[in-house]
Amino acid sequence: MTTTWKRASWRLLIVEAVQFFASFAFLIVALLFWAGHGSAIASVLLPLAAFVYAPLRVAWIVVRWSVETYQLDPDMLAVRTGVFRRQERHLGWASVAAVDEQAGLFFRVLGIRRLQLTQSDSAGGAVVFRALDPAAAADVRQLVRNHDGAAGASDVAAYTGEVYRASWRELALMSVVNGRFALLAPPVLFASWGLLEDLGVSTWAFELFESVPQPVLIVVSILGFVLIGTLATVSRYQGFSARLTSDRTLVLSYGLVEKRERHIDLKSIEGIAVRRSLVEQMLGRSRLAVLTFKGSDDVGASVVLPSLPDTIVRQITRSHFHEFVRESAVLVDRPAPILRQVFRAILVYAVPVALAVLLLDREMSIVIVAVVAFAALGIMTSIGRLLVLGMSIDSHDIVKIKRHLVTQTETYVKARSCHSVGSIHLRGADRPLFFSIHLYAGGARSFVGTHCSADSLRRLRDVVASVDEPAARRQRSLVKANGATP
Repeated sequence: MTTTWKRASWRLLIVEAVQFFASFAFLIVALLFWAGHGSAIASVLLPLAAFVYAPLRVAWIVVRWSVETYQLDPDMLAVRTGVFRRQERHLGWASVAAVDEQAGLFFRVLGIRRLQLTQSDSAGGAVVFRALDPAAAADVRQLVRNHDGAAGASDVAAYTGEVYRASWRELALMSVVNGRFALLAPPVLFASWGLLEDLGVSTWAFELFESVPQPVLIVVSILGFVLIGTLATVSRYQGFSARLTSDRTLVLSYGLVEKRERHIDLKSIEGIAVRRSLVEQMLGRSRLAVLTFKGSDDVGASVVLPSLPDTIVRQITRSHFHEFVRESAVLVDRPAPILRQVFRAILVYAVPVALAVLLLDREMSIVIVAVVAFAALGIMTSIGRLLVLGMSIDSHDIVKIKRHLVTQTETYVKARSCHSVGSIHLRGADRPLFFSIHLYAGGARSFVGTHCSADSLRRLRDVVASVDEPAARRQRSLVKANGATP
């Protein structure tokens, strides 16, 4: 492969020019409107926007494209960026833990895509190719795979095949889960309405709202939020699929308007997590998260798969991520304790709601009420998480962190990802009163809880003490060692 410096595809200029002139047209129309109504500021800004801002912006688009170059060597990637201050960055292909590929509507029409390479350590950041043609994108992915190292035949067989493909029915159920915030629509609507009235803003919409009964407005606002959530879910997850390739790569594809594809090296996976909101517990659904070195998952807080039936999540974890759940049952086959979770939810939300009602009864400002209520909710949630969080470690050095408050969360991570372990004991007691864990899986994370045995704490301390490399260097060395345990 040639080692000459290359630029991004020239078709990127078309995409950025179309995006700029679309927004610029709205700006010009707004300035013309206000200038026509006698605004002196708009009359001054109009020629500046047309003859100064627009040429400078177009020039910036061209110059930025011309100075951003990259070089693909067999062992090293080099990227040059910067207009006023030139920056040059070099990184080895072995340090790349994940490859994200995105292609919006214009990108797909023009046959280009955006690639983001995420490194394995916390300080590495990401390298972005803003526009590559399919052949160049395939070359980048191949260079990353070439440095993954050869996997054993048994491992290849165990990590091959499609994990999941979303159907329209699944998208509809996902919309129900994602639409749980629709209950916030009525208070948000009426609070905004009252704020506009206090500011003296009056439009034809006020007369329309006042002519409609409040129960009808509440139902319409909730349905509107649900519709928006449904459209957002379909737009984001349409065509969602997850598959495991023979070269030990997890490939995620999804998106309607903007097509996204992510390639995750399985060796960079440090753990998994299963999350279930109260609504998901009632529907028998879960969200599976894959925790990598770099927690920059675009799907949301390292959550790789959207809300799925418990049976599918259980099957995926046991067949593809069995190393994390050898001695633990994920989503055990028994009814979820819904009444207990509802009772805990009432305890968590009772204090903020009571404070809000009390302050409103005393005619306090809606802003003050909201601040106090959210602060109280944060305090109650923090205390509740501390009291219910527990930790244990199995004989394969897999740490299980379990937290069942309102949302149920079970996290399974390799003990070598833990950076430090702390505990507080009563005098003469082996069992800790409180314990804390700091680890790096899906990003830097800290857990503090009360449920931990003395044996689990000693075992975890022994594992942490056996790993003496600095955290970032250890993460990078794991990738370069082709998945070997340090």
